[in-house]
Amino acid sequence: MIKKNFLLLILCISNPSWSLTYPCVPYTNNTYFVHAQGAAGTLTKSQTCDQNIYTITSTINVKKGFFSKTVTQTATGTYSDTRTILAQTFTSSEDNYSFPKGSIDPLSLVLYLTASIDIDNATFSVSPLFYKGKTNAIQCVTSNATSEVTSSSGIKLIATTVRCATPDNQLILTYQFSKTHPSTMLAVSFEENGEETLSAHI
Repeated sequence: MIKKNFLLLILCISNPSWSLTYPCVPYTNNTYFVHAQGAAGTLTKSQTCDQNIYTITSTINVKKGFFSKTVTQTATGTYSDTRTILAQTFTSSEDNYSFPKGSIDPLSLVLYLTASIDIDNATFSVSPLFYKGKTNAIQCVTSNATSEVTSSSGIKLIATTVRCATPDNQLILTYQFSKTHPSTMLAVSFEENGEETLSAHI
C-alpha cells in the first residue's frame, strides 16, 4: 500500500498535464448504445473547447425491466497553445468524491487519447486515473491499429484500439477510435476484476 501510494504521489508531481498531438475539437451529442451489467440504454457526450478551456459532459441512461438509472458526469480543464491539457474538475451524480489535483478523470482521458493518438505508433505515459473515488496508475498502449467496429446501423468501421490497464489488470479500459484525425471514439468497454461492467458503441 505504501509503495502504491508513493508511486501515485510521484505520478501526480511529475505528470500534471498531458500532451496532445491534435488540439481540442468540440462536438455535440455524440450518441452511443450502452450495455451495463444487464441494463441497456444510451450514452450521450458533448465537448466544448473555448478560450483554452474544455468542458465535457456525459449522460448515461439505462433501463433493466422496471428499473431505470441516469448517471451524469462533467469534466473541465485547460488546454494550451502548446497542446497540453490539465484536468481541473470532475463531478459525477453517482459519486460524491473530491477530484484530486494532478489526476486525470475518465472523460479527460478520452480527450487525451482522441487528441493524441498516432495511427502508426502511439505511445502514452503512465497516468494517475481517478476512477470511482480513487486514483489508479494506468498505462495505455495501442493494442491493435486495424481493429473493426460495427456501428448500430450495421456499418463496419476500421478503428485503432487503445487498451488502458492498471499493473494488476484489475481495471481495464478498452477504447476504439476512428482512423481519421481528429479521432472519434467509436466504442469503449470497462472491465473491473475480470468482469465487463460497461460497453458502448456508436
